[in-house]
Amino acid sequence: MNLVDMRTIVRRDLRDEDANNYRWTNDELDRHIGHAVKDYSGAVPYEQKAIKPTVSGSREIDISALSDRIMIEAVEYPIGNFPRRYQRFSLWGDIITLLGMRYRTVPMPAFITVSSTPLVSAAPQFLGGMKI
Repeated sequence: MNLVDMRTIVRRDLRDEDANNYRWTNDELDRHIGHAVKDYSGAVPYEQKAIKPTVSGSREIDISALSDRIMIEAVEYPIGNFPRRYQRFSLWGDIITLLGMRYRTVPMPAFITVSSTPLVSAAPQFLGGMKI
């Protein structure tokens, strides 16, 4: 579902379907849809996973490319082990700092689990496949 489809459903619920005489503009509806998705995301966030590179000799991981994030759930480093090795970490701005472990001299990727606000196009997946 994309924003246009969601807006159509909202207009139907509001009984605002006369295209020649809308009560609410598209911008107003889009803004309110965005607020609703953000509020819902706080209670039931959309979980994503990302593999991020690390730098040799550093405990820091740049996550600036992970947009719309609410929180970082977990950091697995190094990846591919069984059982998985989740690391303690701190987050400051867009930088994760791995705590309490020895960093490697050879860069290895880290697996980041992120809770974020979904795009409206991700809403059906985000809403658990619920039919609207």
